[in-house]
Amino acid sequence: MREGKWAGATLCMASAPSQWFVGGSADVTSQGKLLLVNSGLSKAEAEIRIWTEAGAQLTKLVSLKADSQTTFGLDSLAPGSKDLVLNVIARSGRLNAFMVDERGRGLRTLGGDLINSTPGPARTLNIPGIPHILQKSGKKDTALSHALRILNPSETDARISVEVISIDGAFIPVGLEGRTITAGKVLSLNLNPNLEAGRFGIRITSDQPVVAAVYSKTLGFNKSDFVWSTVAPELTDFRVAVSGLSPQLIFTGGSIDINLEIFYINGKNKSVKVRGEDIAFYQIPEGVRSLIFSEIGKGIYGGALLSTKSGYGYFPLTAGSSITKASIPTPNIRVLTP
Repeated sequence: MREGKWAGATLCMASAPSQWFVGGSADVTSQGKLLLVNSGLSKAEAEIRIWTEAGAQLTKLVSLKADSQTTFGLDSLAPGSKDLVLNVIARSGRLNAFMVDERGRGLRTLGGDLINSTPGPARTLNIPGIPHILQKSGKKDTALSHALRILNPSETDARISVEVISIDGAFIPVGLEGRTITAGKVLSLNLNPNLEAGRFGIRITSDQPVVAAVYSKTLGFNKSDFVWSTVAPELTDFRVAVSGLSPQLIFTGGSIDINLEIFYINGKNKSVKVRGEDIAFYQIPEGVRSLIFSEIGKGIYGGALLSTKSGYGYFPLTAGSSITKASIPTPNIRVLTP
């Protein structure tokens, strides 16, 4: 976050073999960066695959020394491009990637955000937690705009439908049913639902695997800002620390039923049931240290929105890392002796 200019939020994630970033720009307003971190004790090798509105670009090969990091300006990866999608693939080493989308024109800031990495391409995508803000314009309120950025990385064109989920119900906006997405090119679609101020989510269905995110204009200190809402995986039991934060949680799904255990800084705790149809909200109170999500129904997706004086931040509700188990091997030292 840059205080007074923009705000962002991201999860502390474990290293991953592949991370997708849907968002950012490499045009003249771009001040964004891609940060690669090798936290391992050996050299790391990575590929940065790049797509723009013009199609796939040359893959960039990167080598990082042990326990080091490097930064690339987004404008150096695909100079002049307006719409970016990146896929960072770790070929070796303990690699993690982070993306910052910051924009400005001269000395004037145009806002910024941290872009959360998303799961790989899929035929069904859920993006909860999209802020819908109305701005006073004369005697009436004008909704700030949204744009759906989407990439079909396959070799065959895709047909998608986009369903908006809000407290007013679920509907498909005009022009977003059966829309053709050209293979290999990043496309930005206007997403301006006629809704009251608040929060909403979308569900994308496609006949080809795609990746997507939503860009939303916001206001911070009455200055221009924006936030990227990214795809959230299906919600599972996990714990997250939120010390010093009071995010609003947004859940989407058919029948929402979640048990939320809240732990306060003063040592107290309480349980809350979050229920709803299609969409549900819960505002985390002040003074909370951590949250545990449990007893979660099927097909539920969650995101969190932070609202500060500097702007908005978003992160999907998902575990940053997960416990893995390995079976005890059956051979022992005797197999080494004839």
